Amino acid sequence: GRVGLCNGVILAAPDSKFIRDWYSSYRTFNHSQWNYHSVLMPMQLAKADPTLVHRVGYDAFFWPFWDERGMRLMMDSFDYDYGPNLGVHVWNHGLLRSAYRNFSMAWCFECHSTLVSMLRSFVPDPLFSVVLLCHGQRGHLVEAMRSV
Repeated sequence: GRVGLCNGVILAAPDSKFIRDWYSSYRTFNHSQWNYHSVLMPMQLAKADPTLVHRVGYDAFFWPFWDERGMRLMMDSFDYDYGPNLGVHVWNHGLLRSAYRNFSMAWCFECHSTLVSMLRSFVPDPLFSVVLLCHGQRGHLVEAMRSV
């Protein structure tokens, strides 16, 4: 929370003023500066009226980090139990730059780490399920299905 707030995980009451204000700010969204609306703007709103949000430390969702050590903890280690985490951000850019860039759903059935062991319970067995295409996500879905 020192630099900004992220939109990775949001829990909010219906019609939340904070969410309404944040959403309104997207009218001026610029794709080349996504960080402004996705990280910096929510922090500005939170500072303007701290009573509208409950902030938690970065380690509630963003630990382990995206560096090589963090990727190793996430994907190839049983040294971290995720007890302090409220969720886990699997850093796509960190994963793609790491030795684990070929991670797939099928890989979840091999036990490489605490995180992968936990993910395994959310992957259908056998690896077959009904998938609904989301707008603009067809490429990601096709890529994911090829990895199975």
